[in-house]
Amino acid sequence: MFFRRTTFCLLLLMAMTAARAQTHLYYWFDNGDIRSVTTNATGAWNWNVDASELREGFHTLHVMASPAGESNWSAPRTIFFVKAPALADLQDVTYVASVDTKVVQTGTVSSTNGTVALDINLDDVPIGFHSLNMVLITKNGGVTDVRNAYFWKLTEGNHITRYEYWIDDGEFLHETVDVQSDDNPFILDEDFDIGETTFISRNFAFVVANGKMYAWAKHRLNVRFFDKDFQVAQASKDFIDYRVGGQILGNLPGQLSLQPIVPGEPLSVSEPTENNIHWFQVFADQGDSLRLTTNRACMLNVFSPTGEEVYATEDGTVTGGFRAPVRGTYYIALHDVAQRNGYNVQLTVTFVPGIPTAITRPDDDNADGTLYDLQGRKLTEKPDKGIYINGHVKQTAR
Repeated sequence: MFFRRTTFCLLLLMAMTAARAQTHLYYWFDNGDIRSVTTNATGAWNWNVDASELREGFHTLHVMASPAGESNWSAPRTIFFVKAPALADLQDVTYVASVDTKVVQTGTVSSTNGTVALDINLDDVPIGFHSLNMVLITKNGGVTDVRNAYFWKLTEGNHITRYEYWIDDGEFLHETVDVQSDDNPFILDEDFDIGETTFISRNFAFVVANGKMYAWAKHRLNVRFFDKDFQVAQASKDFIDYRVGGQILGNLPGQLSLQPIVPGEPLSVSEPTENNIHWFQVFADQGDSLRLTTNRACMLNVFSPTGEEVYATEDGTVTGGFRAPVRGTYYIALHDVAQRNGYNVQLTVTFVPGIPTAITRPDDDNADGTLYDLQGRKLTEKPDKGIYINGHVKQTAR
């Protein structure tokens, strides 16, 4: 889908009773801020969404809907679109199509009413399971991100006879579906019923938006296909279930607390139960070193002020650390304690200020008698004891 204006129209089909005429929606572009809107409309609703802050190129729009005042959220729906200054920019768009790692077709295509259709020749692609990758280049030189999709090339007369799908390791969901017709057997998305998933502490999505922290359930969907020639293919894709989790306040699945931690002062918390997380926050300047220590082996994940993961422990590790890439509040998740025994878990964060890099060491021209410590920091006076540097010579105060 292509959209040329800063706002575009999205058509939502909602089935609501008279008592549920008002609908609440969460929506967001790409991985951006989560926004909301409420409507009293029923049936088809034309909704203008402002996309003026987005750069030109490929984007995604995600939408979740629920009757107002209820928590019965729909699964997120996602559409892909390209933002361009004008419809003329979507004429004679160059496309590059590759299968796996080999380019199979290039050419130009024009948009009609905001959509395009491509006919990709796959005659030279071998029978089997592949990935189709697509890049679009507009006339003004704008290049979209790569978009890809899996497909299975079958022998003539062949078709999918069965597929099975499961979440993560299959503990919570594992379904097998026999395909009754070969009319169009590969359009399967509508047949996936994953229900409401579970929050798993070892694999979750952390997001910072508008100064608020969110943790959502994150899973891997696995699909295995069978055809009548007894060939088997499998694909996997991570997805976020925005119905499970939410803002970190201590009252949602997987979230036990959000506590500030003072560097150097141990903090004890109750042992988190399975798939629950204790959350902590600590402030650091860019370049500061933070060392994390626990009294029991557990998992620690640390996220930056913008939500990127900057540190994660290995199994069995009780001590580790990282250097702060930016100034701001860092968020620590403590979970999956080894050898559960019901005792408290103690977390200590030790803090080492960043070392200035302007002075690596005094040189021979240090004629003014300036003193430095071993880390190159300038001293205001000679220390009473310990090692210091005068010029380029180490000296010891006793």
